Amino acid sequence: MQSTFQPSTKTQRNKICRGAVSFLALLILLILLFSAAKYFGTRYATQVVDKKIHESGLAPLIHYKSISFNPLTLTPVMHSVSIGNKRYPWLRLTHIRFNYFPVIYPRLNLAFQFDDNKAPFIARDTQRLMTLMGIQQLTGQGHFLSAPKKGNIDSTLTLQVDQVGHLFFNSNIDILNQDFSLQEFRSDLLASMALRQLDAMPILYGDSIAFHKIAFRFRDEGLIKRQWPEFSAKSSHEALSYFKTLSTYLGLAPYHSIQNHHISTQVITFLTKANTLSFSMAPKQPIKLKMLMQFIQNESLYEKSDMSLSAR
Repeated sequence: MQSTFQPSTKTQRNKICRGAVSFLALLILLILLFSAAKYFGTRYATQVVDKKIHESGLAPLIHYKSISFNPLTLTPVMHSVSIGNKRYPWLRLTHIRFNYFPVIYPRLNLAFQFDDNKAPFIARDTQRLMTLMGIQQLTGQGHFLSAPKKGNIDSTLTLQVDQVGHLFFNSNIDILNQDFSLQEFRSDLLASMALRQLDAMPILYGDSIAFHKIAFRFRDEGLIKRQWPEFSAKSSHEALSYFKTLSTYLGLAPYHSIQNHHISTQVITFLTKANTLSFSMAPKQPIKLKMLMQFIQNESLYEKSDMSLSAR
């Protein structure tokens, strides 16, 4: 029995050894393939992202430390991103993650997170805004989706800022000019915001785009109570005139109109009782940007563009 048992044991051990060697070889091969995919994927993703940033004209405004690539999900990630001046940017983000590879730009689907460094070097405008909001750190995350389809672009932005609130924004626009460039539009929009010259956009694109829908919703998570802790019925009565004047200045509606009164009372309701303010513009027919500017000049934007504003 001893002579027949030993070969069988040796055979079993040999099989186990061969299996272990095969498994290790396969594991090493997978590791090598993963490393190679990660290396070449990161290299290619860096080239693509750099190319698109330069093509969009945003190279002076967008800076990052590195780009990584996940071969399992095929998603590139930009790390330590700053927007604006390289040393004192408007925003600092820990990362921007593309939810699919950005080869099919200008379609975008990305998530990002603010850099919660306690003492970041940021622009004075950002510092001023944070002071107005009563926060010392800008922490939170967001998601942006832009889906161009033929002559239409549907974009959605969701933003969650700690101690401030939750923001949702959606726009749907038609492209009326065949020579329209979404890359140039985005770069011009950022540039006009940086130079505080948003009135240049209607001049540049007044006949090129038309709006199907604009929707905005803000849910307060501390900002309103922190900024207006003693906003009462008495102060709201005094504020009614202020908001009516502001609505007229913005071109929404004439001072003594029903529309202006509704706008002002909804804002006051939001400041005193509600925690969510919702706004939408959904005209029956798309409205050109140039026409929207005419509505503003005539103090009829709220009525002519089928706007709605509600607080709850």
